[in-house]
Amino acid sequence: MPICRNKEDVFRLPFLKNPCFLHKGKTITSSHLMEAGLLWIRDIMNDDFSVKLDFIFGVLKNKNINFRKCSIRSITEKIKNTVTLFWERIMQTKDISMQNDDLNFLLCQNNNPVPVQEIKTKAWYKLLIAEIKRTPTTEKIWAQIFPGFNTKSIWTSGGGLFTPPTLQHLDFKIKHRRIFTGIVLHQINKGKYERKCKKCNEQDEDLEHLFLDCSLVRAFYSTIRRTIQSACNFHCGSDTKWTLLFLFGLKKNSAHQHTHIINTILSYTRFSVWTVRNYALYENRTLSLLPFFKTLFLNHLKNCFFAIPDTFNQLLNTGHTLFTVHQNNITLNL
Repeated sequence: MPICRNKEDVFRLPFLKNPCFLHKGKTITSSHLMEAGLLWIRDIMNDDFSVKLDFIFGVLKNKNINFRKCSIRSITEKIKNTVTLFWERIMQTKDISMQNDDLNFLLCQNNNPVPVQEIKTKAWYKLLIAEIKRTPTTEKIWAQIFPGFNTKSIWTSGGGLFTPPTLQHLDFKIKHRRIFTGIVLHQINKGKYERKCKKCNEQDEDLEHLFLDCSLVRAFYSTIRRTIQSACNFHCGSDTKWTLLFLFGLKKNSAHQHTHIINTILSYTRFSVWTVRNYALYENRTLSLLPFFKTLFLNHLKNCFFAIPDTFNQLLNTGHTLFTVHQNNITLNL
């Protein structure tokens, strides 16, 4: 409750079951007044602390509440006496605090103690996030597979030039390791699915094998890697860095001038691997990765060419040799 310094503060207080208003050591209760919705001192008392008996009787009658006038007079008299005594104590002390809810402690902010009232909302959010945030399980697994890799960077990597939602969804599932690999499907239905990779039939298919270690995928990646290096003048460095690129893509804020087009290529690369594998798994069809990728990527470029010609022309004039345009015909240099 707030500190009571005047009569208005007192009249804003509830009188039922309030430990500030005790009669013979007990709080005051009244089922009739509660049912009538008369809960606050201002509801039943005038400014001179007299009881609004006629008003109370009228409310009870209007709400069809059965009551005895003598009982109501008795309970309101008790309330009047306790409230009057309470007000007299206020006049004597000038300040009675029933419960002081003011916060008067300090919090450390930037290594300095700061009164809690001065801390801004944004700072509160940061404190709460620091307390409740947990490292995603997928980050822990990626850290085990790639020691020393900054796993937090995967959330700001990838994305390309108007890549379709289907590709974005696949990238999301790879980052979160939510892929139904052969091993997972075999655990779900052993009679229907095998653990082995349907593309190469050499090893059990976990996520790393599906997108990285399969012999057919490695050959496909080698072609894509050479294309990006030569057509976009991009040199990543070690094989491990290229592996991470094929999984997650470049950071969106990368300074390389061909970041968007490289991320688009890589996104379609992952999607091609995923789709060709699904054809082999669910339809028992064998598709070649590179021709399938070319078809998908070329169709995407054509859509961009007609839908966003200005943006497409800007990409065309950035110095890469990935594709050429002649009389509205796009040719991939793969």
